[in-house]
Amino acid sequence: MSVKRPNTLEMHCEKILVVFAGILCVGVLVWQFLFNEIEVKVGNATVSLTQLHEKLLKADSSVTAKLDPSGNSPLEIPTQKRVGNDSDIFREKLSSDVTPSLPLPANEPSFGSLLLGKAIENEQVFYSPVFVAAQMKEAILSIDALDLSAIDKELESENVEFFSKYKAPATSDIIWVSPCAEINLAALRLELERNDLKQTPPIESIPTQWFDPAPFILDVVFERQQKQAGNTWGPVTIVKPVPGQGAWREMIETGKGGQGIRDTVFSELASYAAQMSVLQPEMLPTKNQSFPPESFSDSTEKDSDFTKADQEKKAAEKKLNSVVLQLERIEANLKKAGGPLYPQKGSGGGSDAADSDGKKEKGGGGNGFDMGGGGSVKKGAPTGADTQASKDTRISLTKKRDQKKKEFDKLKSEFEVQFPDSIQDSKNPAQQDPKLQLADLSVVNVWAHDLEAVAGNTYRYRATVKIYNPFFTRENLLVSAQTKLSKGLVTSSATSQWGNEVTLPSATSFCFTRGSARDGIGGRRISIALFRNSSGVQNLSSEDLKLGDPVGGVHGEKESTVDFSTNWYLVDIFDDAGSDSNGGIIAVFQQRTSSGEVLQELRSIEGDSENFLKFKAQLPAIQPKKVAAKTPKA
Repeated sequence: MSVKRPNTLEMHCEKILVVFAGILCVGVLVWQFLFNEIEVKVGNATVSLTQLHEKLLKADSSVTAKLDPSGNSPLEIPTQKRVGNDSDIFREKLSSDVTPSLPLPANEPSFGSLLLGKAIENEQVFYSPVFVAAQMKEAILSIDALDLSAIDKELESENVEFFSKYKAPATSDIIWVSPCAEINLAALRLELERNDLKQTPPIESIPTQWFDPAPFILDVVFERQQKQAGNTWGPVTIVKPVPGQGAWREMIETGKGGQGIRDTVFSELASYAAQMSVLQPEMLPTKNQSFPPESFSDSTEKDSDFTKADQEKKAAEKKLNSVVLQLERIEANLKKAGGPLYPQKGSGGGSDAADSDGKKEKGGGGNGFDMGGGGSVKKGAPTGADTQASKDTRISLTKKRDQKKKEFDKLKSEFEVQFPDSIQDSKNPAQQDPKLQLADLSVVNVWAHDLEAVAGNTYRYRATVKIYNPFFTRENLLVSAQTKLSKGLVTSSATSQWGNEVTLPSATSFCFTRGSARDGIGGRRISIALFRNSSGVQNLSSEDLKLGDPVGGVHGEKESTVDFSTNWYLVDIFDDAGSDSNGGIIAVFQQRTSSGEVLQELRSIEGDSENFLKFKAQLPAIQPKKVAAKTPKA
C-alpha cells in the first residue's frame, strides 16, 4: 500500500504564515513612528510629543516666576484705605454681635441651627431634664344642664353613646368634677435650659431651637381613684377628655411620626389660644355656663394685695378675657371647617347660601382685649367639603360665634361704663400691656372635666404633665448613649401627689324647715324644702316626712315633673332640750353609699341658715308655681 506524500506548499504553510504576520507587524510600527506622529491631550489642547516638551518647559518657568518673591506679582493689590470711625453707630455696630438679635421662627429649627452660631457636634452630651410634678389644687363641683342645641351635629354623631344619656326622655342635667392643678412654668423652663459643664465630658444645655421658650405642653393627664368600703381606694383610672377634645392625646398614644408631627407641634401650639385649649379645656355648652365659677381665681396674686375697686376690675377683665379666648377658639374651628355659613330662610339645615358677613366681620377689639388668630383644631375636622355634615357643622359654629360675640359686646359695654379710665389707657399705645403669652407666665392653672363621676361617690385626683420632648427626631445628633432620649413625642413630668378627696353631692339638696318631735294628732313629722337644678333652672318643692320616709321623689305632673329623689331617709326626730337656737328639734337622716357605708346627718331647723338662703337666691326671678308632690307619702 503506497502513502501519498504532501506537496511542498502544504509542508511549509505554517512557516509562510508566521513570516507574513511578522512583516505586517513591522510595517505597522514603521508607519506609526515614521508617517503618523503621536499626539497627547494637555488641558483643552492636543499636542505632539515634540510640542509636549516645549509646553512643560513653559509651565515650569511660569510656576518658578510666581514663587520668586522678588519678581512682579501678576495680581493687582488695592491701595489700603482707612475708613472713618468717628460715628457712634459705626463703633456700636463694630463691637456688637453678628448673630441674629430676634428669635428665630419656631417652625424652622433646622434652618435656625445654621444661624445661631453654636455648632452642634456629634460628640456632645446634652442635659436630660427631669420635670417636677404639678401641684394639685381644689376640685370644682359643677351642676348644670347641657345645651344640646349648641352641640355640633358632627360631634354628636361621633359620640352617640355619650349624648344619648342626656336626650329625651332622659334629662340634660349633668353634674361633674373639674380637678385642677398648678404647673410651675418657670421651673419647667429652667430645667430645659440647665447644663453641667463641670462634668467630664461636659453636659451641654439643650439647643434652644429644639424647643419653644413657652414651652409646649401637649397634654395634662388626670387620674382618679374612687373610695370604696373600709376607706380603701379602688383602681387608678384616667379621666377621659371631653368629647371633641383630646386630639393631642390620641397623637401621643398612636402616632409614631417624625418631622411632620414635630412641625405640627411647633406651628399649632405656638398660638396662645391653642396652648390654653390644652391646659384649660372648655366644658361642653351648658345653659348657665357654670364653669369656671366666678370665685375660681387663675392668678397667683392675692386679692388682699388689691383695693376693692382693683379686685372688681380684675374680675371683670378676667371674665372678658375668658370670653375673648373662647371666641378665638370658636373662630379658629370655624375657619378650619370652611368659614361662616347661615341657613337659608325657611330652612332648618345647611345650605349653599354664600356667607353674608363672615369675611366682613372683624373680631372685637379695644380696651386691650384684642382677639388674635390661631387655635387648636381637632384632627380630622371638616375642611369645607361640600357635604351636609360639614354644612351643619359650619352653621352650628357660626351660631356659637355670633352668640359669643353678643356676649363679648355686652361685657365690653358694661366694662366701658364701669371702668372708663381703662378705656383712656387703651387708646394710648404706651399704656397698653403686650398680649399675654404662655412664655410670660410663671405658673398656670390647668384642669380637666370628669364627666363620668357619679353623684354620691367620693374621688381623689392626681396629674401628670406631658411636655414636648426636645430630643424628638434628633437621634442623629445624639451620642449613642443618649439616642434613646429621642424616642417618643413627649416626656412626662413626675406624677403629683393625690389631691384632697371630693364627694359628689346628690343633684337634689334639702333643708329642714320645721317639725314636731312629739306624738299627737299630727304625729312625729317634719317639713323639708327640696332644691333641684333641672334643665339649667333651680326648682323648689317641699315635703312632709314621718319616720322611715325617703327624702325626695318625682314631683309635678306630665311635662312639669322634676326628679327630687335622694338616697336619704328620715330615721329619727327628737327634742333638743338643751337649746332653743335650733328650734329645739333634731332630725336624723341616713343613707347607704355605693361603697356600703352608712352615712348619718343630724340637722336642726335650717329655715334661716346660710345654706337655705343660698339655694333660695338661685331661684329664678319669676318663680313658677311650686312643684307639687306627684304622689303622697304612704
